[in-house]
Amino acid sequence: MRYSLGTTMIMSVLFSAWTAILPAQEAAPAARDTSWLAEPQEKRFNDVQPPELVMDILGIRPGFIIGEVGAGHGRVTVHLAARVGDKGKVYANDIDAAAVDYLRARCRRQGLANVETILSLPDDARFPQNTLDLVVMTWVYHHVDNPVPLLRSLLPSLKPWGFVALVEPKPEHSENNGRVLTRGTVGEDARAAGFILDAVIEDRLPADNVFVLRPAIPKAPGSYAEVDNHGDRGGAPDGEEMSKIERSIRDCIGWAKTKDFRRLYSVIANDPDFLEVHPDGAVVKGFEDFKKAEKFWGSPDFKAVRYAIRDLRIKLSKSGDVAWFFCLLDDINEWKGQPANWENTRWTGVLEKREGRWVMVQQHFSFAAEG
Repeated sequence: MRYSLGTTMIMSVLFSAWTAILPAQEAAPAARDTSWLAEPQEKRFNDVQPPELVMDILGIRPGFIIGEVGAGHGRVTVHLAARVGDKGKVYANDIDAAAVDYLRARCRRQGLANVETILSLPDDARFPQNTLDLVVMTWVYHHVDNPVPLLRSLLPSLKPWGFVALVEPKPEHSENNGRVLTRGTVGEDARAAGFILDAVIEDRLPADNVFVLRPAIPKAPGSYAEVDNHGDRGGAPDGEEMSKIERSIRDCIGWAKTKDFRRLYSVIANDPDFLEVHPDGAVVKGFEDFKKAEKFWGSPDFKAVRYAIRDLRIKLSKSGDVAWFFCLLDDINEWKGQPANWENTRWTGVLEKREGRWVMVQQHFSFAAEG
């Protein structure tokens, strides 16, 4: 959540003009007519829970690899497949063999070759390992009798930056034959399964909440980190140390959901050499300059919705006290009720280990230049 606007610039690139800088191939899906994908009996459900809006909320773009739990006859599946395109893929599962057969035939009929159907078990999604950017369940989770084993089965399938999204009825719209899902109940399930409840999006869908779950423990360093093992260190760092580095990186973004400035300042170097560069060329020099943005971020007009980090790469120095990183960042927020997003942002930085803590000393945010 790092925009750090200490001056009067609220960065038009960040607010009202954001859509103007989106790559054309990523903005296009929202404008595409996808009505042909829906079957007549699905109209009522799509009016209540529009698949295109759900995908916009989750930041789904071409090229994503998605797992869908409880796909049924494919009401949402076909929209996911159209959105991710030929370079993406959807693994759609269900425990009902007849529904899986129907979905397979439907995809053939609609020309969607990027869907692979899976006959799953109630407690095992049967997704391929280390493959998925995102797992989606829409109006499914509250019907699951034993949700913790099912959630736990999703962990191996996620890429290091992957997350799980549960689109579920708000308590006042819950059915009589399903569980009523709240922050408390979903959070309890998540913890038991090895996840954390990272965010709850409550105000984008009229009848549904979106619960965002992330693995509580990052995957093994070898799955996302490039480590220098030479020199006097004499071997690879342990997973605990690499997890601490990743946690500091995530805290630089994740603090904003609760506006926990203490958490933020604990991972920023408290000295005049701190440096931060924004996509528009604005530069923040020093910790005191960095803190000037607190009034902006603390404003009730600003609301952090969710974030996603993809393709995180960490390289550790021979001495073991400096780390460099690269990732792609989606930072989804609102300003006065309007989208204020950074999507597909290149985020690089340098951290130092000081008194046992990993703190950010430099970070740079940029967007890909359009050719």
